[in-house]
Amino acid sequence: MKKVWKAKKAWKMRTARMEQRKMQTVRTEQRKMREIRTGICRKVQKDHRGMSLVEVIVAITILGIVAVPVLHSLTTAMVYNQKARTRQEMTLTAESIMETFKGYDLPILFERFGGSGDASKKGDGGKGGTGIEGIDFETVDTDSGYRYKSEPFTIPYTAGAKTAKKYTFYIDDMKADNGKLYDVTITAEPNSIEDIMEPTQMEPTRDAVFLGNRDYDTQAHSKAVEDFLTNHKSDLLAEFGANAYADIGGEKQEITAALIESGMSIESYIKLDEKHLTFNIEEKDDNYEVNVELEFTYHFAEYPYYVKKGHSSVPDEYESMEGSTDGGTPAPKPDEWESKSLTWNNSTNAFAYSVTLPDAQIYKNPVEAKLGRLFIYYYPNYNLKPEPGTDSGVDKIIINNKTNITKFQCYILKQRTDALSNNSLKTKENGYKAYVEIKNPSGGSCEVFHNFKDNIGGGSSTTEPSITGAVGDYSYATPQLTTRFEKQEVLSYKLTLDVKQEGRPITTIVSTMNEKIKKSEE
Repeated sequence: MKKVWKAKKAWKMRTARMEQRKMQTVRTEQRKMREIRTGICRKVQKDHRGMSLVEVIVAITILGIVAVPVLHSLTTAMVYNQKARTRQEMTLTAESIMETFKGYDLPILFERFGGSGDASKKGDGGKGGTGIEGIDFETVDTDSGYRYKSEPFTIPYTAGAKTAKKYTFYIDDMKADNGKLYDVTITAEPNSIEDIMEPTQMEPTRDAVFLGNRDYDTQAHSKAVEDFLTNHKSDLLAEFGANAYADIGGEKQEITAALIESGMSIESYIKLDEKHLTFNIEEKDDNYEVNVELEFTYHFAEYPYYVKKGHSSVPDEYESMEGSTDGGTPAPKPDEWESKSLTWNNSTNAFAYSVTLPDAQIYKNPVEAKLGRLFIYYYPNYNLKPEPGTDSGVDKIIINNKTNITKFQCYILKQRTDALSNNSLKTKENGYKAYVEIKNPSGGSCEVFHNFKDNIGGGSSTTEPSITGAVGDYSYATPQLTTRFEKQEVLSYKLTLDVKQEGRPITTIVSTMNEKIKKSEE
């Protein structure tokens, strides 16, 4: 028994030692694992001190993808801005050249652009001349500087197909303020032969002169639409009333203030009625003054709209059930509409807006200067609303003589616009009727001299003008008028100025000028 007990004890001790060794082995393995993990962490932390090659390549690729379009946009914007600045600078220069150019007669231009150079090499005018003040050039080659040439040209809109010369003027290698060189070409193309009336005895201290601007007539309709939307939009809504609908793109929409503002096209329903060009002649503080006012009247005409009449939602007991959707209830009836149109004037029978004229005061001198004449050069407005039985609206000139000047002379001359051909102008002139109203509230009086009976388009007839309040009613053919005016035949040129740099267009401006026709050239 004793031996057995010792054997068991020995076995237990061996087992305990084995377990102890196993635990030591486990702890050793755990320690090694901790050391390994610690070493890896330290190694990874050391590796984070820089980027791998792959990371560098990826970063550069992403940067390139983002940077290229950004740099392209910046570069493009810089180029566009530079081009815009250049175009703006050269446009101002071109306008200055054009205005100076128009200040010279053709013989002077030939001298300034042609001089006494070799005409066989450079065309009619050769090369040389003094040029235009302030416009210099740099000698780059034999073409640098001023020159011109001419060629035969058939004048349009002229009976008999008359011929004249078309001129081309050059300023090659012109030096600009930005230090660069440009080529300037001015083309003078004959446009038409016209008769104009020129005063031969103009006296600045005694004569008030008004030069019309056709832009006020061409912009009249758009300005009327703007005035209407600004001042009468809410009143227009009241004129339509409740339950009114407009047809917008085939769909009926209720007329509201917002719809009037942006959804309804009302431009074609604004109709011009009258143009009032008023000249107020007054005495103020020992001075005579002549001030000009311009007003257009218009109205809103024949706008189509609809009023919803609705329908009954309760079916008639005898009404057929045909078309029902549920076997017994009839389908709803469609809306019923009443078609109407709206024509609207305000309480004074027309709406009106005034034009702010930049040179509203055309005369101011002491009374001792003896103001005696008013010259009115104006463009007829052929687009006014026709009155019943006439072919034109009311284009009225009002002379309001508030002074006691008697027999004050008013010269009123229609001017021709290049925007209309001879045939078109001739037709419009046939139906155009001028209205002149003379007011003398302070005891003065006026005489009127005019060319209303002359068809400035070349036709043979016009409409008799309406002139009220004048002491005398004369046409320009009378001795009284011809002593003041001279009928002058001129050749109208269309001017086109192009600025280029190495063949690349920079800017272009267009204008006109008149050249008197010498008797020897007729």
